[in-house]
Amino acid sequence: MRHGIILADLHCGHRYGLCPPQWQLGDTEDHEYQKSQIWESKTWEWYTKVIAEIGEIDHCIINGDAIDGSGESSGGTELITSDRHHQVKIAQDCLSIIQAEKWTFVRGTPYHTGDIEDFEDILAEGFDTHAQDHAWLEYNGCVIDIKHHIGSTSVPRNVPPSLSRESVWNLLWAEHKLQPKSNVFIRSHLHKYYFTGDDSFTAMITPALQGWTKYGARRMSKTISYGFIEFCINDQGSFAWKAHILNPIFAAAKAEQM
Repeated sequence: MRHGIILADLHCGHRYGLCPPQWQLGDTEDHEYQKSQIWESKTWEWYTKVIAEIGEIDHCIINGDAIDGSGESSGGTELITSDRHHQVKIAQDCLSIIQAEKWTFVRGTPYHTGDIEDFEDILAEGFDTHAQDHAWLEYNGCVIDIKHHIGSTSVPRNVPPSLSRESVWNLLWAEHKLQPKSNVFIRSHLHKYYFTGDDSFTAMITPALQGWTKYGARRMSKTISYGFIEFCINDQGSFAWKAHILNPIFAAAKAEQM
């Protein structure tokens, strides 16, 4: 049996990314930063509690956007630090509480993790492994196809077909003997948990470990899913999973009195 977890979109360095106490914002009278302080402490408390409950695992998969980057589009105003080396250190501190035998790192979006350099490579080296653009893992006939990016849509019911297409493209690559034929497909990037499948494949988009952003607040309508995936592959190669999801009611919007 293989037991593991899949984390994605930590966006370490962002005020609403995953953040351990030693990197969290200090006291401030700024209203927006006060909201960020609550988010950082509450989500870290939840994350560490669930990780402790899961305990030792065989494999930890980090599926991209572990850091937030330099934040050019918002002038760095959403960041704890714009230094990507410091952001890598924050991510290392976040992951250091996980007791995993093996690690797999998949690179995320260049805007966040480096248009020229790949800062997730540095993160992976800290866990004695390497980062890759597209990964495949196999155990007893169960082949997991892992990549960060998948196309977005503003219509929720359109997501399952886009996930199903991933399995079809894999079949075509496999027909040319250029990819392993896979039966589990892991994607991230959308910050929203979805899954689909049939008797031949399972496909999902993982939740994220980042909360609110200026872009999301001003441009997006969709809800987000905050959390990560726990999975198990038995000795017959059967894949099962559980989504650990936090509903952040402590950050709920409130109507102001007119």
